[in-house]
Amino acid sequence: MNLIDPSVKEGFDKVATSNQWESYSDVWFDYRYGQDTPTEKRTGKLFHRLRCREGQATSHRAKFLDEMIKLIPPKIAHFGKRLVDMDDRGDKIHLRFKDGTEAFHTAVVGCDGIKSKVREYVLGADDPAVHAVFTGKYCHRGLAPMSEAIDALGEELAVNNHVYLGKGGHVITFPINKGKTFNGELPNTPPMVFRKLVSQGY
Repeated sequence: MNLIDPSVKEGFDKVATSNQWESYSDVWFDYRYGQDTPTEKRTGKLFHRLRCREGQATSHRAKFLDEMIKLIPPKIAHFGKRLVDMDDRGDKIHLRFKDGTEAFHTAVVGCDGIKSKVREYVLGADDPAVHAVFTGKYCHRGLAPMSEAIDALGEELAVNNHVYLGKGGHVITFPINKGKTFNGELPNTPPMVFRKLVSQGY
């Protein structure tokens, strides 16, 4: 972000949340055992600490976008648009949107989601990469007030970034909302299992 423009990084830092302990300032994630073995009680034990100079930080995309908007002149960015068609007219690219509006630009950057019309235009409507398919991966997220997470897990585990690895799955936990909220993500975990874990305070 600093290489793009220091103001981009400044905007991110305003809304980002990092590990809450100073001793974790250069930690990306702590990796911990997520289950016991038949011969060893090891759930929660640390087995690897992944470090990096900047540590790890997250932000709500909408909040970061709000900060980015502040860096450009008023009335440049427009939201609530869905691109439905485009064509290259040589010196300009003609864009048409679902709400009936249109625009002409010299360049288009395609970051319009899994149903991207830009990707379809570039690759062709019949290209397999144009059509989104279910990968088999999904994730359930649970949020809790940080005070409750600290009561359930202890401060170190609640306010810093951790990954718990077990057979066939993993759990990721980290603080959000400037440390006020605990976020737990369970990829490929059935909703029933997720609700049970949440009800047990995890």
